[in-house]
Amino acid sequence: MQTVTKSGPQPLVVSMRFGQGRVVAVMTDTMWRWRLAAAGWASERSPHDTFWTQLMDWMIPKEQDKQNNSRIELFTERSNYTLGEHPEIRAIVHAVTPDVKQPASLPLQIRTPDDKVFDYTLKPSTLQTRGGRQVNGYRAEIEPNVPGVFRAKSTLKVDGMEVGGETRFLVSRPATEITGKPIDRDLLKRIAESTKGKFYGLENWNAWRGDLHFKEQHFSRVKLLDLWNNPVLLGLLMGLLVLEWITRKLWNLP
Repeated sequence: MQTVTKSGPQPLVVSMRFGQGRVVAVMTDTMWRWRLAAAGWASERSPHDTFWTQLMDWMIPKEQDKQNNSRIELFTERSNYTLGEHPEIRAIVHAVTPDVKQPASLPLQIRTPDDKVFDYTLKPSTLQTRGGRQVNGYRAEIEPNVPGVFRAKSTLKVDGMEVGGETRFLVSRPATEITGKPIDRDLLKRIAESTKGKFYGLENWNAWRGDLHFKEQHFSRVKLLDLWNNPVLLGLLMGLLVLEWITRKLWNLP
């Protein structure tokens, strides 16, 4: 499996959060080429080794998580949205001591793809985990207005220590059919002219058949067949041999 980009087909790497960890799927059938190319790499670490080292480092829990420090788990329901949707940022405060009073709200900072920063407030709410368990958390709905990668960050002081959480999500432009906007016909005409094509409107949409001019071409192909294992030919050959033997016996031929 691969994805097609402007620079050609590329390997596909998919990741998602699951519980308190991450799951990654590397979907490509060219991994052996990466490894073979690594043998001739002049630097200390090849791209193959760098990829797996950084991937493992990203998936392994960080030291502060292993020490069971207080933290803020910030996440979204999905990792991809389209313009017009309102992504919901969710947060859960994990405190080391269970008797710590939960804050009334959490500050939320959203950094847009064009490097603008907007402040929101995460309000208390009951969240449902993937296992169906109800937990106390916070949520806030935002309205992205540009496509790209958005970064959400929240910081808070718990037990006198500043803790935080961060997450990212992608916002893309929806298809023209979803937006309901009219087709940019002028753009299509310019593309047709620059590529030596032709633009057809609704009034002459069926005229493309008469405008197609092509020269008929004929091709020949040589096909080689093995005749020795053809059952029909083998049967015919055996029949001729039997007929020849019978003829010689009837006429007393040597």
